[in-house]
Amino acid sequence: MVTLPNARKLLTVVKRALNCAGECKQQGRVGWASAVGSALEKGLEKVEQRLERGHLECCFASKGGNRPKEEREFLFDFSALYYEEPKGASERYFSRALISGELEFHSKIDDDFERLLLSNAVLCFFVFPKTQVMRGDIQSKMNSYSRAIRRQRRYARSSGEELFPKFLLSCWFESHGDDPGKFIHRVV
Repeated sequence: MVTLPNARKLLTVVKRALNCAGECKQQGRVGWASAVGSALEKGLEKVEQRLERGHLECCFASKGGNRPKEEREFLFDFSALYYEEPKGASERYFSRALISGELEFHSKIDDDFERLLLSNAVLCFFVFPKTQVMRGDIQSKMNSYSRAIRRQRRYARSSGEELFPKFLLSCWFESHGDDPGKFIHRVV
């Protein structure tokens, strides 16, 4: 069996990729899904090189839809999947979801967050902009999501489950004046 990266390693990769995507987005070069997906794919290359066998595939939407069909958005806005079998194998299913992510920059942020609760990836991340939660403050929104994650874990433990994803909640603050845009993160 191959030793896959743990949540701590993946968390480092995701935070770096989000910060990189934020810089690209501020420069107006790409959309969020493409910026985050491309930065994560690049960040995961080093992780993949350390695998004894098998490979990672990143699935996400890209501007212009120029990714091959099997690398486009799959269930979540971003997925990093570990496969033992090579591409093109007749019987091929992913062995482990390493990362599942949702980026919601429209009106249904709670729906996208709840979708992530279905994932059993090593790490789940949820990105949302401050503008979507102007009705309340960021901390109360993150507290609400944290409570939902912890509640789900309590129920999982009561059923004898031991593995559940680590969550990264990331709120994007747009730049104002001389202040560059930035992410506020919470790990649950």
